[in-house]
Amino acid sequence: MKITAQLALSQMKVNKKRTIAGIFAIALATSLITTVMCFATSANKMLTDFLGSDYGEYGGAYSLMLAIPALLLGLLIAAMSITVISNIFSASANRRIQEFGILKCVGATGRQIRASVIYESLWLSLTAIPLGLIAGTILGYISVKFTGHFISDINDAAKKLL
Repeated sequence: MKITAQLALSQMKVNKKRTIAGIFAIALATSLITTVMCFATSANKMLTDFLGSDYGEYGGAYSLMLAIPALLLGLLIAAMSITVISNIFSASANRRIQEFGILKCVGATGRQIRASVIYESLWLSLTAIPLGLIAGTILGYISVKFTGHFISDINDAAKKLL
């Protein structure tokens, strides 16, 4: 393992609060985006079952009704996530300025210090993204089942009218 990767891993172990905050932020962002996509996929399946594969006469309008909210929520979650995660890394870097200075004094290059920060973000991502995908899938499943319970009655009534 590269020395910069080892340094990043040791810093994550030393600063457990920062590590947990980073993992939580990345996992939460991933799970929220996954949940939004579960809802969009579920809505698409519901409309396909109800109206057919092309959504019938108003297919374009229904497609936009699915795509626009999913896109807006996804972009909003992504923007908030980028802000939170970048603030966590900025705060981390600001607290570690003295440490980076010591590394520079003993011969580390700017490239090696950047590599250490990148490795830290990779370690966090490798841990948090799978957790977020699992949590988002579970949350999406539960939410879709809960919502579907109420919508199925409406669909049944609408099919009887048609």
